[in-house]
Amino acid sequence: MGADMRKAQRGFTGANARAKRLRREPTTAEVRLWKMLRRIEGCHFRRQAAVGPHVFDFGELRQKLLIEVDGGIHDLQQVQDRDRTKELWARAQGFAVLRIPNDYVFGTGELAIAMVIEALREQSQRSER
Repeated sequence: MGADMRKAQRGFTGANARAKRLRREPTTAEVRLWKMLRRIEGCHFRRQAAVGPHVFDFGELRQKLLIEVDGGIHDLQQVQDRDRTKELWARAQGFAVLRIPNDYVFGTGELAIAMVIEALREQSQRSER
């Protein structure tokens, strides 16, 4: 995270506190994906990345990529509404948001990592334009 973004993030103490709490209580899917993300060379992912007033499961802030791992709770309408608001806000700030279903993380996790690598490639191409 750049110095300007860190400075701006100081104003969102609620998001920062929520991110800290969520880092202590990861879901099984988040733990598995975190292990896989750490193996992607040249990237620096953050767990429970506080970005503005929102917290995303993972963020590669240099590439402006935010990742959400979606379990069954994301089928609830109120959660979908909150997710939509959060995603629209992030996109307006220039971030790409990748939603990965929990099922893609389990087993070999190949689908989840393929999605992440593709999203990173797309973000890299976008930043080159």
